[in-house]
Amino acid sequence: MQINFLFNDRYNIGQPVKYYIQSILPDAKAQVVNCFDMIDYNIEQLIARAEAINFDRLVFVCCHHSYNRFTENYTQLIEKFGTERIIALTGNGQYYHNYEPNLLYFPYYWYNGLAGPQRESFVPVWEFNEHLISNPRQYPISCLNNRYSWHRLMLFNCLYQRDYFTQILYSFNQILDESNLPDSDEKNCLIEVKNKYQNVLPIMFDLSGFECGTPVLGIDHPANTNSYLNVVTENSWGEAFVSEKTFKPIACGQFFLIFGGVGTIDLLRKMGFDVFDDYLDHSYDTESDMKIRAELIVKNLDHWMTLDQKKIWDETHQRRLSNAKLFFDLDVTKNPFDCII
Repeated sequence: MQINFLFNDRYNIGQPVKYYIQSILPDAKAQVVNCFDMIDYNIEQLIARAEAINFDRLVFVCCHHSYNRFTENYTQLIEKFGTERIIALTGNGQYYHNYEPNLLYFPYYWYNGLAGPQRESFVPVWEFNEHLISNPRQYPISCLNNRYSWHRLMLFNCLYQRDYFTQILYSFNQILDESNLPDSDEKNCLIEVKNKYQNVLPIMFDLSGFECGTPVLGIDHPANTNSYLNVVTENSWGEAFVSEKTFKPIACGQFFLIFGGVGTIDLLRKMGFDVFDDYLDHSYDTESDMKIRAELIVKNLDHWMTLDQKKIWDETHQRRLSNAKLFFDLDVTKNPFDCII
C-alpha cells in the first residue's frame, strides 16, 4: 500500500511526524512518500497536489498547529476523494478520543519532545531529570512571550500593574506591527496597549547561554528549570490546543496556568495530567472572553504570591514527578495509526 502525507510545513517541523509514522508503520504494509511542504492553506492547491500523485490513502497532517480552517479542508477532501482514501491527523483538542475512522487526534508536540537522535536536529531532545523536579527554584513565576498577540498583550496589561512583576522571570520580545491587521476593535485595543507601554516593551532578559529575543525550543531554559509556576501563553486561543509551550512545564515538574484555547486544561486532565486544582483555580479554562480570562489568571498569580511556594513544592514532589514521568513514559512505538493501515 502506498500512503502519502500532506503537511503544512511552514515552520519545518513536519519531519518528526514523518519519522514517527515511518517508525511505527510496518514496512511490509506501507511506505511513506511525498512529504509535501504545504506553505499555504488553500484547499484548491491541496486538492491539486493530491490529484497529482497516485495514492491508496492520503493522510492530511495538521497536528502541529491549531489550523483554523482544518474542518473546512478536511470536509472538502473527504467529499473529493471519499472516506476510504482520506485520513486526517489534527492537533485540535476537541478531537481527542474522537474515534471516527477518518479523524485522529495526534499530540505532535508530545511525540516531538521525545524524539530520539534520529530525528531532525532543529529541536533539542528533551530528557527526563528527576533531580530538576526536586530542586528549589529562584523565581516564583515565569512567563515567556516571543511574538505579540491579542491574548498576550491582555495578560501583560493585567500583570504589569502588580507589585511583584519585578520578581518574576518575564519576557515579551517582538514589537507589534499593526500595519497588516484588519481594522477591528481588537486592533484598536492592541494599538492602545502598545502605545501605553511603548517605553516598556519589548522586555528581554540577559541570561548566560541564552540569546535574547530568540525562541526557546528546549527545556533547559531558566523559565522551566528555575521557577515554580509557569504561565503559558499558547499559540492558539480559539480552541483547545497544546504545543511544546504547555508540555515544557509538565516535563520539568512545574505548576502551570495555560492562557490558551477554551478547554485546554480540561484536555490535559483527560490526558491524565495533574493540573493541581487544589492550589490553582482553573475556572478561566471555560471563559471565552480574553480580558476576563487574563484577569482570572492574574488573580491566580496574586494568590500564588501569598503562598509558601517552597513548602508546596516539597509537598507536591511526587505529583509533579508523576506528571513528568507520564510525559516521558509515552510509548512512542505504540501505533496510534491503526486507522491508516
